[in-house]
Amino acid sequence: MRSIIIAIVALLPCTMNATEATDTTVNYQGRKFVIGSNDTETKITVYQNDTNKIKESVFVDGNNVVRTYVSSPFSGENELQTMGVKGMLPTVWVGINKLTDGIGSSGNPMGSNMWGSFEAGVTPLRTAVSLDRAKTFGLISGLQLVFSRYRFDHNYGMRMTNGLVERIGCDATTANNMFFGSVRVPLLFTLQEPQMPGAVSLGVSFEARTNAKYNFKASDNTTGMSDALKLNRFGVNLEMYINYGPVYLGLKTGLTPIFKTTDGVKANMTSISIGTDIGKVFKLFKKK
Repeated sequence: MRSIIIAIVALLPCTMNATEATDTTVNYQGRKFVIGSNDTETKITVYQNDTNKIKESVFVDGNNVVRTYVSSPFSGENELQTMGVKGMLPTVWVGINKLTDGIGSSGNPMGSNMWGSFEAGVTPLRTAVSLDRAKTFGLISGLQLVFSRYRFDHNYGMRMTNGLVERIGCDATTANNMFFGSVRVPLLFTLQEPQMPGAVSLGVSFEARTNAKYNFKASDNTTGMSDALKLNRFGVNLEMYINYGPVYLGLKTGLTPIFKTTDGVKANMTSISIGTDIGKVFKLFKKK
């Protein structure tokens, strides 16, 4: 887009010296460029599909850009590229996770095993908006579908007691894990350098969960454990993404616990993930 406008700018002296006050129209690669001028300024307006105005620039003295904007911040994803918002959300990702005893804590009183626990997700819907003309600051959001699994130490089991999760000691435990699904809606601010293909995004996500399916087995045939665990239906997480091109590194921590326990132990989620933007990957291969 910039190279096209620069080429058109080269025609500005001719346009400004024209004796008639009519607009000049140039059609190129499916876009219409309309050049209009008066005694003080020259305006270049870019249309896509003839009627959808996607950009407008005003020049004074033939070469000084004084205003550039996008017609609508809530446009489709193709126009998001015009807006320059690079810090989107990964379309697919996978990560390792565990439960900690509070926000930002590394304590693990629930005995969740990070190497046996994971989450995987997809982002079917995404949106973004640039918040400044320099295109360094933006806001991103979307809808994410997540599958989470947690594996716990083999020295206890869990059951529901009065709506709370109770841990029961059992040294014969051979399987101790739970899994559930959730829907997340992230709302993140993103910071980027327009000349670089990366961004840093930070914000919160709102999560709605199913109850968890609980899997417990013991070599001594211990019984009395629950088949399902009641989770807190809604939660809030703190999220950060660092992306470079199509690669995303993510860090999430729960601001609210996943479930409540009889002994008051916290169960906040912490996750480290890696993901990718499938659309950006396709574009890279297409260029080759």
